[in-house]
Amino acid sequence: YGGMVLVDGTGLGEMGEAVLRDRKMLSHDGIVTAVVAIDAEEVQTIGVPDIVTRGAFYEPESEELIEHLRSHLSAMLATLSSDALRDTNSVREHVRATLAKEIFSRTRRRPVIVPIVIEA
Repeated sequence: YGGMVLVDGTGLGEMGEAVLRDRKMLSHDGIVTAVVAIDAEEVQTIGVPDIVTRGAFYEPESEELIEHLRSHLSAMLATLSSDALRDTNSVREHVRATLAKEIFSRTRRRPVIVPIVIEA
């Protein structure tokens, strides 16, 4: 037995490569969660996306950046067709790609992005 043994709070054992990679990414670049609400009947977004970050940005500068990301994301969502808005997987991928590109261009960081699409 020569593998690394880590304790994760629930037990002791070997960690998979993917778990270790994800934890390393989170520790370096943080996480960004974007919540988008879609009216299923009207097939349109409801309000503006909510963006929550942990460990991704320097706090004093983060409010302005988060507001920029919200408006950038809202503008992108407004360009999606009704068919694209009906497909929650498509919306998730558009949100992830849009945020990843914009965050990297402004901060040179690649946080884990978790898009959440709620149909109301």
